[in-house]
Amino acid sequence: MNTNAAGEVSIPFAHPVYIRSVLDCLNSRGIRPSTVLERAGLGWHDLHDEKQMVDFSVFRRFVAHAIHCSGEPALGLMAGSMLQPYHSPVGIAAMSSETLGQGLQFLSRHSRLIFGSLEFHFEMGPRLSTLKVKPSRPLFETRVFVAQSIVGAYCRLLEAMLGRPADELVVGLPYSAPKDNDIPCLRYVRRAVFEQEHLTLQLPSELLAVPCSCADAKVFLEASQACQKMASEMRHGGFVQRVRHALLDRLMANPDVAELASSLGISARTLVRRLAEVGMTYSDIKDDLRRTHAASVPAAHRLAGGDDRVATGVCGPDQLRAQVQDLVSGRPEQDAAGAARGCAVERGGRAVRAVDVRPEESVRRPFLPVSQAPVLLTP
Repeated sequence: MNTNAAGEVSIPFAHPVYIRSVLDCLNSRGIRPSTVLERAGLGWHDLHDEKQMVDFSVFRRFVAHAIHCSGEPALGLMAGSMLQPYHSPVGIAAMSSETLGQGLQFLSRHSRLIFGSLEFHFEMGPRLSTLKVKPSRPLFETRVFVAQSIVGAYCRLLEAMLGRPADELVVGLPYSAPKDNDIPCLRYVRRAVFEQEHLTLQLPSELLAVPCSCADAKVFLEASQACQKMASEMRHGGFVQRVRHALLDRLMANPDVAELASSLGISARTLVRRLAEVGMTYSDIKDDLRRTHAASVPAAHRLAGGDDRVATGVCGPDQLRAQVQDLVSGRPEQDAAGAARGCAVERGGRAVRAVDVRPEESVRRPFLPVSQAPVLLTP
């Protein structure tokens, strides 16, 4: 059983992309993200996509400090709605599915890539389809925050898939109604039912046959492959992380596979074989580390062009294809001006500039292939 530095049992819980969405929400409310990170025992370096999921004990501290600093009991809803569908291959695959039903089924199968301790079960009945979210371990005081964030993210995902708000959605919440009758959830859905055993999200079954507004078979296939790769890395992540760390220490020396294998005490053939078992190659890891290293300076990430559909999480097939190509290949391209200054990298329509930007101004980063992937989800 793994334990952390404080002697607590280590429970991987949430992917860094989810933590960054909460920090984005705090930043939009005038709260310095660095303050919450420091109090939770996190650093900016813990928020890279290549990092492992945030441990549950750390997540509990993070949520407590985030709610305390914001003074907003509905912070989970707000943060969840900022977790854009196109920030993960799970969301991209769901959005590019042929129909709403296919997308929701895909979501239920791959939700653990975002939240490691939540199980999503999709049930189709004659009148209603229900997505049930069950925690695989107690969530303690974070259960309201987690439930709210899933509702916010799910509403954003449904809007992206349908091309309109899902007014038919009925939400069952696993906690009591507020005594003051102030129900923040009603800002996002028209009907909410409290004191349910688990979080439930219901839609009329007839909606499952509705085509997704961003349906694209090629994008769906590529995003599905990215999810399969992430899931494989989760199962074999220990060895991949070991290779990454060893290579990172020697990255400037550019060791070949035999040299790195020797430093790990294994043969080059064994290293290649074990990476192949998770669908990776030595070159994949080396290229990914180089890209991450090049973009690891504190930077602000923003969508280029100001497309309203993108800003609301509703992307067209061409934009989705560009996003998923970054997920699969992630080739950064440096423009001429950026090359001259050595400070600009452009990837997937996002400009990364290392000058005159403080890290707390924005924490959203493009979603890259990871060795330790983890919610929601996408949204």
